[in-house]
Amino acid sequence: MKRIMPITLLLAVLLVASCNWFENPVPQPKGEFRLTLMTTGLGTKGPEIEAAGETNLNENLIDTVDIFFYEHDADDNTNAVHCLQMVLPPGSNSIATITIPFTNVEIDKVFGTAPAVPAPATARIYVIANAKNPARTALNTIMANAAAPTPSYIGTSINSLKNLEVMTNNPLTSQMAQSFVMDGYDVVTLTADRTTMSGHVKMDRSACKIRVFVTQIDPVTIGEGAEAVTWTPRTDQMRLFFFNGVKKSHIDETVHPYTPVAGDYYTIRGGASTLPRQFTREPVTGTLDYWFNTVPYYTYPYEFDPDTMDRTYLTLVLPWYPGDDQHNPLNTYYQIPINVPGDYQFTRNEYYQINITLSMLGSFEEEEPLVVPISVIIADWSTAEIKAELRKYQYLTEDRIFAVLNNESSTTFSYSSSSPVKVKIDSVTYMNYSQNDITVTKLTSTAPASYTSYSISEQRLVHPPGSPSHTVTDTYTVSIEDGNIIRFEREIPNGSFSVSTITFTVSNDDGFSETIVIKQYSPIYITGERSYTNVTSNYGSVIVYGYRSRGTGGSRSISDDQNGSLGAVVNFNDVDGIAPNTNQNQYTMYVGVLCPGLLVERNYSIGDPRVPPNEAGSLPGLQNYGPTVKLDQYRRTRTDIADVIAPAYKIASSYGKTTNVTFAQAEKRCAAYQENGYPAGRWRVPTEAEIMFIVNRSKAQVIPQLFGETNDAPYWASSKRHYSARSNVWYPATGPASDNTLAYVRCVYDVWYWGDKKGDYNKDGTVDYGVPMMGDNPLGDIYVEQWGNVR
Repeated sequence: MKRIMPITLLLAVLLVASCNWFENPVPQPKGEFRLTLMTTGLGTKGPEIEAAGETNLNENLIDTVDIFFYEHDADDNTNAVHCLQMVLPPGSNSIATITIPFTNVEIDKVFGTAPAVPAPATARIYVIANAKNPARTALNTIMANAAAPTPSYIGTSINSLKNLEVMTNNPLTSQMAQSFVMDGYDVVTLTADRTTMSGHVKMDRSACKIRVFVTQIDPVTIGEGAEAVTWTPRTDQMRLFFFNGVKKSHIDETVHPYTPVAGDYYTIRGGASTLPRQFTREPVTGTLDYWFNTVPYYTYPYEFDPDTMDRTYLTLVLPWYPGDDQHNPLNTYYQIPINVPGDYQFTRNEYYQINITLSMLGSFEEEEPLVVPISVIIADWSTAEIKAELRKYQYLTEDRIFAVLNNESSTTFSYSSSSPVKVKIDSVTYMNYSQNDITVTKLTSTAPASYTSYSISEQRLVHPPGSPSHTVTDTYTVSIEDGNIIRFEREIPNGSFSVSTITFTVSNDDGFSETIVIKQYSPIYITGERSYTNVTSNYGSVIVYGYRSRGTGGSRSISDDQNGSLGAVVNFNDVDGIAPNTNQNQYTMYVGVLCPGLLVERNYSIGDPRVPPNEAGSLPGLQNYGPTVKLDQYRRTRTDIADVIAPAYKIASSYGKTTNVTFAQAEKRCAAYQENGYPAGRWRVPTEAEIMFIVNRSKAQVIPQLFGETNDAPYWASSKRHYSARSNVWYPATGPASDNTLAYVRCVYDVWYWGDKKGDYNKDGTVDYGVPMMGDNPLGDIYVEQWGNVR
């Protein structure tokens, strides 16, 4: 007769506070053996009620279990000898008792046959709780195979089972998880009389848990004196967004690491959604004055790269009232990293408690949140007793870490720190464009950081317009002022046509530091870069009406559709940066102010030199190259604005020099000109003022020559006059030149209008230096198209 015996097991989801919870099971009467699942958490203070698992959040819930038994000497790669699956009654959170049928045959299979002299026996047990698909489907198949007339236990080794994939099915439909996947294994013992089986299996969750504690929020005052405005936080409207959580993994990611793919990530954000977490104040009376997100965020573990778009982080949204306006709070955004630097991974069954203080306004742009420092506690989710007690947190926060000064001599930064701060200027850098080879000037100091102020100075050569070059003392200073203010100061010397990048470090006595970068722009400044050439392929980046420059093979004369000369495309190897007018660089002129002495005897003004949009159109002789893309929205330079200079324009390098042409053909050449990835349809003939600005700065040795100053080579301006740099004379003296007059042309590109982004016609993320592109569409970069095939 077959004998059926229920067996008693104790499966503890949590490591409990006292071993009294696991007293040896009392032997039951013959035939009455039970499986007891214990999932109770720890009692604790603060918001983390039963911190090792919050029952009201289903963290202790067990709905199904899959149990696998192994012989006592089996390793993790050995298949089970017996397995079964059970569904627990609804709401099995604390203690659930279920009868398990065990036959004598099954006991012998697991523990071996009874020895002649009675003795206890052991076996291994592995338990999976709350398995989700795809693992659920795989486990159902395994159980069906094990229950077949000829049982099969293929795929039941602990190693294989830990490798099964699980996926959270509802992170975007509910704040609450239905249950959490858990697993655990241990050794179970069968008593010598083979009537009682006992064992304690500690269950670990496959996911990890994240919660934020805001331990301090201070009102913020912006401005001084009568202009001071105090901002008040609206803490009852705080929300917490979660970016790039992971909803798929292996049951045990520590044994089988899982690399998420695009579809495995999920993000919870948005003001209208009910999914972003709300904050609760604890205690309600405000005695301790801290806030926490009542419902945590959960994610499966993985290792991430902090520099990629897939990194996991939180964004806290906190509205603030400005001044006396208590009706229209403005949202501000704080980015909260979850991990400390150097530890860029989440581990299963861990609880991440992140503590932050907010002592300044966040960013008003969600896409650029203010990054706040954190104090993080990482503990075992199953064993930790996390108390939300206030303590002294160490922190250092600045209101911004990057600033731009446009013709400004100073700026201030607000900071909040747990200890005194000091400052140190790490470096000051700017570019030197006076030679063909562009160089970087870098200033540094070895002086230690200061609690008051820090300065770096140099004797700098400046080139003021209308005056001789001379040397001045140029000083950069960072100082600490009352009211948690850091001030940067530097008076921009007259005659410095550059952008200075200042990098300084703020640190405090607790060991925190932050690097701040300032870009300070002179009122008029110049930038430059080497124009692209590819020596290996023997091609350059100058393309005129589809004809691309080469390194060797001779300069090519090119024509339009009507056999009119468009000049030449020269060999880039002949532009060596040594001989006169062989400048290999493109320069961009940024003219932000009208500067006395810059253009002698010229009453220049800053504006748009092009014809108005209603005069845009095509040019004859440039319509038969592109089969589908046409040059039909081109805006040439006006002929009646000789003294107008564009606010920002780029000048072609000496790679773009050409043979002489008539003015009409020079205009066509510029319309069809492309260099260094900047498309055709945007270049034009420069105005007289634009030519004179470049010549002026070239003669001052701010940049090398670009207009043939060693000979009397004439260059066209949009006024239909031409200029000789060597003679410093415009021809003719009055009125336009005749239609058959020949001169050279150096085209310019309106950076102020088109921007400084290079062309990418196929949107693959790379600059198309060698593809003829058309960019005359006024809607800009999204309409850059391939004009035709290179010739």
